[in-house]
Amino acid sequence: MNKKTLVKKLSSLLIILAILIQMFPISTYAQENATRGVRTRHVRSLRTAITYAKFQIVTNTGVPINGQVGYKLIEVNGSQEKVFKDGKLNTSNKEVEFTGMKLNTTYKLFITSVPPGFDRPVLSVAEFYFDASGIHFTKGNGGVVITQNTLEILRFTVTNTSGQPVKPVTFELKKEVPGGFVPLNITAKAEGGNDYSIEINKRDIEFGKTYKMYITSVPNQYQLPTTSISEFHFTNEGGKLYVRFTKGGTSTELKKVGEQDKPLAANEYYGFMGFDGELKVSKEYDNSVGASAFCFRSNDTFPQFGDKAVYTEYINDVDALYRAAQNPRVNKKELYDVIRQICYYCETHKDELLTDYHLGDPGFWNSANNLEKDFGYYKAMQEAMWYYSNSLNDLKDYNSSSNEYYKMKSAVSHILSESKNVSAEEMKSVKIKTYIAKDRPRNANHIRH
Repeated sequence: MNKKTLVKKLSSLLIILAILIQMFPISTYAQENATRGVRTRHVRSLRTAITYAKFQIVTNTGVPINGQVGYKLIEVNGSQEKVFKDGKLNTSNKEVEFTGMKLNTTYKLFITSVPPGFDRPVLSVAEFYFDASGIHFTKGNGGVVITQNTLEILRFTVTNTSGQPVKPVTFELKKEVPGGFVPLNITAKAEGGNDYSIEINKRDIEFGKTYKMYITSVPNQYQLPTTSISEFHFTNEGGKLYVRFTKGGTSTELKKVGEQDKPLAANEYYGFMGFDGELKVSKEYDNSVGASAFCFRSNDTFPQFGDKAVYTEYINDVDALYRAAQNPRVNKKELYDVIRQICYYCETHKDELLTDYHLGDPGFWNSANNLEKDFGYYKAMQEAMWYYSNSLNDLKDYNSSSNEYYKMKSAVSHILSESKNVSAEEMKSVKIKTYIAKDRPRNANHIRH
């Protein structure tokens, strides 16, 4: 007997497995000798079918479903419907399999119960039938999505050009749809200081769509922004929901009526805290963009998120770098060289540091929804620089009681040891730019390469 697999389909959203196996016994012939002739007995080929379908239930935000999900598969025969199978899913992956379904018969899958915080679909989530060629969906597919109905809180800050809070302001959030953008129902609440919390229902979260935030009213003495203040999309990384900005960020600066930007000199840049937790320098104040930089005075302050300062740039200036350091461990020339060695070594061994030294572990980046997965790598470079600029013998930003302390300590020690082997020729490819605060002496100076 030969077995032949006819169909195996995978959906583009999630795993969907539907196999129709048909077994075709080879026709057999029994010959019986008879007097003066041959009589042949034909055995007709027998056709049977095995049907199988698998569904996976997930959320629109990609987070795990904690709790029980009920399901029911209905078999439809003309105007008659009966329950083919029902049950509850208590496993973490929320998968259900069905087998033994009839050919040329419609089946409808329903979700009968969901945990608190989710919307239960009222109508069927999938409809399908089998024929000799396989499974055919007339509605849905093997990936069943249920929506969360809890709130996602986005936090924005609004200040004037002096860093003072601006209140009250109103917000509007629009979501990309075919043909344009539509406004969503949100609730904006003024918090302490310059903070606002924006509540969006997770029902409205959809991956692959652009969201635009607008300010729609401001106090009379301020200019109303004429375009979106930020644009972003949602992602799920490691089972957690993230907001990724492509314009603006969560900090907005408003100008007063008649106020103009003070132009920056050719060697002046804004320094600010980026949305991704890294220090940034840029000609434009936008906390979703800018070149990453590193603090060179660990005991000084830096503009808080939502604030900025003006810095003067010095390129490949040994004196400026030494002047920017707070308590250098080595002399002027050595400091310039070791910083270039650290930069070169880290940039040429980034993958090794992220994997072999565990700087890409979730503990370094999944504590907040805006950090990139290489944030641990960035922090290791920062700690290695403080070793020389401030003569620190221990980590500044990681407590010995934290889970990440010993991983970071090992990585930084490795960087300090191995970077010494970077040659003078290799160092030539590293350009050091030093940024010294112009108008706020206690602001931490920083560098980039």
